[in-house]
Amino acid sequence: MTFKFIPALGLGLYSIAGFAGTIASCPTVPVAADLVNRCTPEVTFYMGGTSAQLPALIKALTTPGFIFDESRPFVKVRDVALSLSGSGSYTTALPPGVDGNTIAFIGYGAFGTGEAAGKRVAIIYNQANGSFAAVNQMTQPSAALEENTTLRLTTRDQQKAGTGKGVEACPPSSVVTDEVLAQPGVRLGYKTFLCDTEDPFALGWGGDKSKAMALALTDVRPSEAVPDVVSKWSNKTFPAVPTAMQGFGVIVSPALYTKLIAKEVAAGNLPSSCLSSETVGGSTDTIHAFCQPNLPTADYSGLVTGSVTTADGFLATSGDSSRIVLARLADISGTQAASNIFFANQENTAPKKSKRATDAAPTVVAGVPGTPGLSKAYGDLNVFEKNTAEEVIAAVSGAAVGSYGIGVVSLVNRYNTDKAKSDLKGALFVKLGGISPNMVEIAGTTVVDATARDAIIAGYPMTYAMQAITSAKLAGAHATLAAKLITELQNPVADVPGIANIGSSNTARNTPFVRANGNYSPLSR
Repeated sequence: MTFKFIPALGLGLYSIAGFAGTIASCPTVPVAADLVNRCTPEVTFYMGGTSAQLPALIKALTTPGFIFDESRPFVKVRDVALSLSGSGSYTTALPPGVDGNTIAFIGYGAFGTGEAAGKRVAIIYNQANGSFAAVNQMTQPSAALEENTTLRLTTRDQQKAGTGKGVEACPPSSVVTDEVLAQPGVRLGYKTFLCDTEDPFALGWGGDKSKAMALALTDVRPSEAVPDVVSKWSNKTFPAVPTAMQGFGVIVSPALYTKLIAKEVAAGNLPSSCLSSETVGGSTDTIHAFCQPNLPTADYSGLVTGSVTTADGFLATSGDSSRIVLARLADISGTQAASNIFFANQENTAPKKSKRATDAAPTVVAGVPGTPGLSKAYGDLNVFEKNTAEEVIAAVSGAAVGSYGIGVVSLVNRYNTDKAKSDLKGALFVKLGGISPNMVEIAGTTVVDATARDAIIAGYPMTYAMQAITSAKLAGAHATLAAKLITELQNPVADVPGIANIGSSNTARNTPFVRANGNYSPLSR
């Protein structure tokens, strides 16, 4: 996850009327394009944080009658360019069908959405910022956060540019073929508008006064963030509700996978036949569950704390001069917090001041943030700090000849023996605590678990309680929408990989294990 631009806060500093004149009048009977370019939403609901639950959210937002009235115009708006954090500019356009930082669904509130029913509703989700960027934007709406500052500047510039003759947020030419989502007994079609800038999101697209984050989603509790990342959070003011248990896994490059097998064979933990039976690194993998190597927690801890910086030290070999490429995420990421909890056992107490709280936890090796291709070297250990899970996967799977790639990602990223179909792009998961996150041996046949859920249900150790966070002061339509979405995340229509639910009506998706007193507590039934 990364901490890209998100347009949720700061609009209170500028009068809505200051730019309302730039929006053309809304027709009595609006069509889809009008919801984007002419009709101001009456309820604007912002959310952000971990993208692991994005499939469940999309399913909820496009399920007829759950949030939106399917009998009236309904659209999706997607940003098709990624902003460069801190630069105010944009990268080249993303490939067709790939969403950028921010997506929005705009339509009419369905029956059961409280004060939103029958009103024009815009639900805007930043899927690219880190878990704790969302929390900070909820808890510190007036702080000089990068996202808030960017929003204020963009809003001001749009106000100055307003002509009073109407602004096309996304030109009519940007609309793509209607998307149709099959639902039980119903087919819901909606148009998707492409925006090559995030300006329309920054404008606010709304007439209501609630411009703060309404729902923040995190991989772990805000109090378990990397120290100093979240400094103003209390469960009383911003209550957190567990939604599911999410699994994380260590991925390694094919070269390192092979070396770890050899290490296990030498230690007598795997049969020698595994040295020849496993073929990885090509377009397809030939693998067996019983040959998947186990990575002791202490071994990876040595890398992330910098006490081990050579291939020989990591693999217990002699004469291996290969570099180790460790790809990690930024501290704002919930995935990185989960990795630190598991492998470095950091003491994460939110400091009362900006100065870091003193603790006995070891320092975690850092990369060079926001600088693609540049790493920090610790002996033969090269550490890259990446913005997204996709970038971590690319760094691990693409580790050069003579290097071993390794990193942590959510089990939402599915493994497939066919490299072209695998989210891991050639990288492979390893066992933790002797439990495979993604494979099982059934009657002598290796089965890859596409949802990576069986392991979580069986007690896979690197599994943490995800959280949905709101403000205790949330009221009206925003409170109703938040409650409905949280309920959906606990019992989703979508079958989300890498996640075992806490309150699903489908018992096969539920986890028997929880961490009742926080993610530092052991798994318990």
